[in-house]
Amino acid sequence: MSSELKTNKISPATGTTTTLGDASDVFQLPASAEIDIASGATLDVNGTLDVTGATVSGLTTGSIVKISSTAVTSSVSSIDFAACFSATYETYLVTFVSIGNASSSSMYARFGDSDLSTTRTHGSQYHINYANNSNATETYTSSTNGFVIAPYANTGNILASSGQFWVYDPYDSSVATKVTGMWQGYSDNHATYVGGYIGGQVTAASQDESIQFHMLSGNIGNASITGRITIYGVAH
Repeated sequence: MSSELKTNKISPATGTTTTLGDASDVFQLPASAEIDIASGATLDVNGTLDVTGATVSGLTTGSIVKISSTAVTSSVSSIDFAACFSATYETYLVTFVSIGNASSSSMYARFGDSDLSTTRTHGSQYHINYANNSNATETYTSSTNGFVIAPYANTGNILASSGQFWVYDPYDSSVATKVTGMWQGYSDNHATYVGGYIGGQVTAASQDESIQFHMLSGNIGNASITGRITIYGVAH
């Protein structure tokens, strides 16, 4: 039989701890009810805090928040992240891990509008360090392919390309979107390990909402290895 308890305060009969219910019991707050934790108090959570379906506010300040992530498990013409950039963040971090390819070619990324029906013209520069102690720098002043994120990417699964780059102000239509980053991999063309720095920008001010990953020639991705591309927003 259910009953209702009305009281203004609950205090422990002994000691300083009050236990509510038993293991597996559920306590529900009705709509519009709140638990107000006073300044100086601590909410100590040792179990799981499940916020699935909840509106979370105030917890993302000064942190890195995952926006979108996809596993790369097959060979495709491109990997698209539509409408992943917004006015919420000025800076984004993009990571690509173990991205194999169908053919030996350079890996590119390019920005575009909300559905990538329009992509931008980019300028880019990268510096390669080869394991055999040689190095090279290449610059592209205008390319619709985008900016290079892994030059001479490897086709194999063991030596697939990995790296990260930062994206600055993609959603601000008054400035050109810029990127800086690093990558590591293996060059089939040079038969050696390679790594280096990458950079680029859209050649004109634009509001960029999406990004597309592709190869200069052939497909991106390799069915023999599971790679992943993830986009994070950086809150200030």
